[in-house]
Amino acid sequence: MSTQDKVTYLRKENARLTCEVSRWHKKSTKVRNQMRKLLGIRSSADASADEKLREENKILSQQLSESMREIQELSKRIDKNCKD
Repeated sequence: MSTQDKVTYLRKENARLTCEVSRWHKKSTKVRNQMRKLLGIRSSADASADEKLREENKILSQQLSESMREIQELSKRIDKNCKD
């Protein structure tokens, strides 16, 4: 086997093994994520997203409360104007 043949063989073998490693990494990541989900373990990204959602929810709740107060005030004004 010539040197060029050895180089060609090693390059092909390297490409094949790289694909194999990539496939196994993908499978292991999938299994790990399924285990985390089953065990209820959350990633820091999930926790961060939940915290952002809680903050947004808090802001929206405050805006809703303010809007409800404004509606009540407008309703009172309308009632008052209808009586006059």
